Amino acid sequence: ALQHNGDFSGALELYERAAGQQDPRALQRLGAAYMHGLGVPEDHDRGLRLLQEAASWGWSDAQFVLARLPGLAALDASRWMQAAADQGHPGALLARASEENSLGNDKEALRLLRASAAAGHPEAKEHLAAYDQQDESQSSP
Repeated sequence: ALQHNGDFSGALELYERAAGQQDPRALQRLGAAYMHGLGVPEDHDRGLRLLQEAASWGWSDAQFVLARLPGLAALDASRWMQAAADQGHPGALLARASEENSLGNDKEALRLLRASAAAGHPEAKEHLAAYDQQDESQSSP
C-alpha cells in the first residue's frame, strides 16, 4: 500500500526488513527498486543480486524478471523462464508457448497457451479465443 501511494521510503524500509529475513517477495521488490532507482540510488548490480537471490528462493516473479533482462546470457534466461513457467507464472507460460510455437511444437505451444490463459494472462486468453474460433471454423462443414 505504501508503494502504491508513492511512499517509496516507507515501503523500502519494510522491504529491507523482510529481505533481511530472506523473504523472496521483498527481495524481488527491493531488487526492482535498485534496478530502477525508485526511492534509492540506482544500482543495477545490487538490484541484480537481489533479484537473483529472490529467484533462487523460487519466487516466480523474480525468475520471470531475470529471464527478460537484456544482456542476460541466453542459457540463464531460458533456465529462469522455464523455472517460472514450471511454477505456473502466467507471463512465463505465455513466453514459453511463443517459443514452442516458433520451434514448430504446436501441441506443447497450445498446452502452455491454455495454462497461461487459465492462470489469468489476458493476452493468452485473447490468443486462445482466436485459436479456438479459428479451430471451430475449420471444423465446421
